[in-house]
Amino acid sequence: MTRILLAPDKFKGCMSAEEVCAVMEPVLRRWGEVVVRPISDGGEGFTATMQAALGGVWKSVRVQGPLGAQVDAGYARCGGRAVMEMAHASGLGLVPTAERDPWRASTFGTGELILAAAKHGAEEILVGIGGSATNDGGVGMALALGFRFLDAQGREINELPGRLMDVRRIVPPAQNLPPVRVACDVENPLLGRDGCTRIYGPQKGIAVEDFARHEERLAHLVSLTGVQPTVGSGAAGGLGYGLVAFAGAQLQPGFSLVSAALGLEALVQDCDLIVTGEGALDASSLAGKAPAALARLARAHRKPIVALCGCVEESALPQLHEWFSQILPITPPSLPFDEAVTQAPSLLAAAAERIQIPRLADG
Repeated sequence: MTRILLAPDKFKGCMSAEEVCAVMEPVLRRWGEVVVRPISDGGEGFTATMQAALGGVWKSVRVQGPLGAQVDAGYARCGGRAVMEMAHASGLGLVPTAERDPWRASTFGTGELILAAAKHGAEEILVGIGGSATNDGGVGMALALGFRFLDAQGREINELPGRLMDVRRIVPPAQNLPPVRVACDVENPLLGRDGCTRIYGPQKGIAVEDFARHEERLAHLVSLTGVQPTVGSGAAGGLGYGLVAFAGAQLQPGFSLVSAALGLEALVQDCDLIVTGEGALDASSLAGKAPAALARLARAHRKPIVALCGCVEESALPQLHEWFSQILPITPPSLPFDEAVTQAPSLLAAAAERIQIPRLADG
């Protein structure tokens, strides 16, 4: 009997990883035994995935959203760990497209989540970062944690990130946080050609002509903290950098945290075929995203892996085919996006029928 590991990420803005599994499992079960493990790389769905693996209870927290309105967020308390994701408090999904404002959007609510977990006795905090509406380098989060931002005259500045360029000194709070580990969904640096502003800024509303000003703002933050950016600092609009600079956090690939919690390597070794997927497969998928990370694990154990996706970047196909045995976009090119979202479950099921299971399982 063919053993299939079904381990997709979310189809962003359309279906959660759990919903994707619910659609695909009945189709795949016709060809063999199916082991279902939704995955995440630190973006949306990270908390649910980790809570399912570790157990725990949900703690609701009302926090400030990206543009200041109150939103319902929370974290999973898994023993002594608090597991959370910034998307619940500062995510792009909380801001309608017409209202996206990268000059104002703040990670303040993410700081409130971290502070709430610390105040309730968390011994360790795991933060999944990805899917952000922000490009503030984590200064909003720092403000919520109690850091004071002062201008040249020593006056406090609370209008962040809008007035970050006016800040001349940062004063830390007295209290300390428990250890913080950060699950990054990408490897991008904070600044430069591959930094958060140029790569992810446009989807948050940053115009090309404003790239330089946003870069200047983040470079000013680096000069204020004296902390040099590392790999992954550009995750979530620079929140990766802010968590290191303001919370002493350790950055690591989100997939490695999830993989360890789910025991994915053993499951990969024990299967004949892996089926994964996400909303879009493109060049950025190879920079730390969960399906590509799973593909690397599959290659290490000489296992075939199929990826289903809402769409695929044609120019990235040669690179993607180096890792995936088969790539199946589920959306017909002529279908408008809104209709594709509505029809996603049926499109996904139809694409699953096209998986070349006999050939791949024999390979």
